[in-house]
Amino acid sequence: MAGRAIRLIFSYRGDDIRLESRESVEMTAMPSDAVEAPGAQAEFWAELQTADGRALYRRALQRPGHPSIEVPSGDPERPFERHDVEQPEGVFVLVVPEIEAVQSLVVKEARRTEPEGVELTPEMAAQAPAVEVNEVLRVDVR
Repeated sequence: MAGRAIRLIFSYRGDDIRLESRESVEMTAMPSDAVEAPGAQAEFWAELQTADGRALYRRALQRPGHPSIEVPSGDPERPFERHDVEQPEGVFVLVVPEIEAVQSLVVKEARRTEPEGVELTPEMAAQAPAVEVNEVLRVDVR
């Protein structure tokens, strides 16, 4: 038996992501990824958060807007090639469980930060990289 879920449709152009529609649907959402370790398993993800910011659900996502696309080359030996896209745009869909305690859907990204002007030694490179987590988008899902 399917549960209740929220289907969210987003559009993007470059780094700008916008919620286009939100719909309550009868279906089962994918299970949550671990909520304890933000940025540990993914570089881009969505969280369902309570009003006090506690994550109850997390799903790793592929970052929308790949900087290149695959196109036909016209060469039968290599039928496809990649072309850079200056301003990638498109849409993506995310289905999350409908949880009563949730107030917001928050999209986040983790980026590695390297100290400026410091040459990394092999020992430094072997350690866990410094990661900066940024909020990309926050929308009310209540």
